[in-house]
Amino acid sequence: MRYVLMALAWYLDLLVYLTASFLFRFLVFPLAEWPWFADLAVFVVLRLAVWRLSMTPGDWILSQARLERQESGSSIPRQWPNLLAGTLLFLEGTKSAVRWLEGDHPIPFIGFIPEGGEQGVIGIATGVVLMAAGIGILRFNAAGRTVGVVALAITIFSTVLSWDLWDTAIARLTIARRATQGISVRGDEIAFMQGLVPEAVVGLIVLMSGLLLFCRTR
Repeated sequence: MRYVLMALAWYLDLLVYLTASFLFRFLVFPLAEWPWFADLAVFVVLRLAVWRLSMTPGDWILSQARLERQESGSSIPRQWPNLLAGTLLFLEGTKSAVRWLEGDHPIPFIGFIPEGGEQGVIGIATGVVLMAAGIGILRFNAAGRTVGVVALAITIFSTVLSWDLWDTAIARLTIARRATQGISVRGDEIAFMQGLVPEAVVGLIVLMSGLLLFCRTR
């Protein structure tokens, strides 16, 4: 498990770096081209430098899990629900915080499709809440699980109210993504995504509900 926590700390640090890098390059110093391996190289150098001097964000987030394992001896409490749920929430939070920068991203929210600046406001707010919930759950804080439960309840409420809007939103989202990539939409791509995404959202809600039930707090 020590190596699992080590790898997870690297992954969390990567998510933090990629989110900060994307925001910086988009808002402060736009670049025409920035290959993925350049981002990866910069991340590795920065991560090793910070690790030598101090504690990285990922190490801090997982410090309670490491401490718990050190103090528990041979009787190690169950940690995997917190590690999985917290990581998934943190991942979704980082994606939500920057997704709106990619162009039109009309994800339905409590019965309407956000437009323009509304997408950015909702995306950033959602991202901050999900990242906070993920960090709290990974640190075994009761407040983190409470925030996660509230966020899940809002997601369920929003999904129910917005169910009839998903087809329109998915069509717009697919067209916008392909336009960003500079390619055309394939013949049955929109119909395929319209049949997949709403059910995938429901599946993710069910998965997160089960994980949150098993998450522990200190």
